[in-house]
Amino acid sequence: MALTSFAMAMLIALLPRFTGLSIADISQFDANSPQNIIVAATWLQFFLHAFTFMVPALLFAYFTHPKPFKYLGLVKPGKTSQILLVIVMAIAAIPVFIAIQSVFEQMHFLGATGAKMQKDLDAKEAALMNVKTLPGLVLVFVTMAILPALGEEMLFRGILMRLIKNWKFRRVPLAAQALGVPYTRSNTKITTSIIITSLMFMLMHFNVYGAFSIFLAGALLGFIYYITGSLWCSIAFHLVTNGLQVILSYAATDNTGLKKMVDNNTLPIPVIIISAIVFAASLYLLIKNKTPLADMWPDDFEGEAVFENQS
Repeated sequence: MALTSFAMAMLIALLPRFTGLSIADISQFDANSPQNIIVAATWLQFFLHAFTFMVPALLFAYFTHPKPFKYLGLVKPGKTSQILLVIVMAIAAIPVFIAIQSVFEQMHFLGATGAKMQKDLDAKEAALMNVKTLPGLVLVFVTMAILPALGEEMLFRGILMRLIKNWKFRRVPLAAQALGVPYTRSNTKITTSIIITSLMFMLMHFNVYGAFSIFLAGALLGFIYYITGSLWCSIAFHLVTNGLQVILSYAATDNTGLKKMVDNNTLPIPVIIISAIVFAASLYLLIKNKTPLADMWPDDFEGEAVFENQS
């Protein structure tokens, strides 16, 4: 929070000087805003994301462990095939996640207020991705795909999942404790750690109808990290899913049919079914070829041998 506040203060001071625009003008952009405002909004997203996720994660790891990159899980996968399987899974997962979000959108369970919130969010995202030049595409790809894949995975899976897994709790029922029965403390289960970080991941995105899809994506990212033992695998999944959406939006600029599909967030049923089958097959193969994190993984220093084995 401190780094985010510092970054925001610096941006408020510097962005108007470089762009000639106020922060209010930049933050209130939409699809009808001039291109210079949208570009400035993209840079604002770039710096805010960097100082909210990636920089704090790197600093925390640096001051917490003598080997910060290994602490974050930035070690090579146990098997080379895992990266390929994760990439195939990510490509196949996109239509499935889109279908799930579409179901929630059609339910209208949050009424007019929820629909307006989602519409405003989608409009801002569409405006950011509505690029027509190669330099603009590079900036948006870095801001919307590379930075989130690195920063969010380092923070949510690399640090928070580890810290929550290391939480201790009493293993003796309260009734037994009242009788003076001694108790021991045990770490939380990996499932609990994945669920909690997935909920945090979901809430951070502020996506109304996409919340369940984002929660599932967060759980899948945590599971991928756990069964491969490498954060690079979850980073790859995150990067491919975000990056393909950016590229599709860019490609849809001059393609009416593709633009309609992207704007309406709809896909043909056969595409969804085939994608689900490919996703399930890839996930099955990934599990068959798993190299999971060791039991000592949550420990800060006692797990040095584990890190050495994975390097």
